This record gives sequence, structure tokens and C-alpha cells, in this order.
Amino acid sequence: MKYNKNQPIYIQVAQDIIHKILINELSKGDVLDSIRILAKNYKVTTNTMQNTLKYLEENGIIGKRHGYGTFVKITGDKVREIYIEIAKEYAKEYLTSLSGIGITKEEAIKILSEMKVE
Repeated sequence: MKYNKNQPIYIQVAQDIIHKILINELSKGDVLDSIRILAKNYKVTTNTMQNTLKYLEENGIIGKRHGYGTFVKITGDKVREIYIEIAKEYAKEYLTSLSGIGITKEEAIKILSEMKVE
């Protein structure tokens, strides 16, 4: 995995794990590998992986159970719902920003529809 220097690595690893849930590579109830194995697979320190798992746990994506390990708590459909809610917030901020410079909602939608995503 290539890491972007503009975002904390633990967030990027968390996003990759969330993406794996979204595409059903990981399913609700699946047990994750140990911190050491995950860190080795992602080529990060165990401290970074601990931060990743803490972030995922705080956001309700994974859970920990003594004697069981760390497991996936939500389904890909739930991840999709979360992404849609995040997208709505971004869209609201986008439209609010553009309205401040006189761009209407319809113009903003046209701008988005004409954009090419790389």
C-alpha cells in the first residue's frame, strides 16, 4: 500500500480496512489478525496499527472481546450508509461554500457532473 504524506498513516490503514468491509472482503464477525501481523502486512509500526485499531473501535467499525480478539462489528451495507452520510456533509459544505460566491445549487451540480475524477 502506498501512503499519502498529507494524511496520517493510521487513517489510511483504517480506510483500507473499511474499504475491505465495504467490498465484503471482511464481513461482520470476522476476526482480524493480531496487531503484529497487521502491522507487518501494512508495513507500519505496531504503534501505528494500535492507533488504527483504536480509531476503528472508537468509530464502531470493530470491537474487541477478551479471549476472542478483534472483530468486525458492522456490515458492508452499514459502511455504505456511513459513507453516504459523510458524502452528504461534504456536499452540504460544498454547496454552502459555493453559495457564498454566488454559485447556485444547479450550477454546482453542473460543475460536478462535468468534472473528471482521476
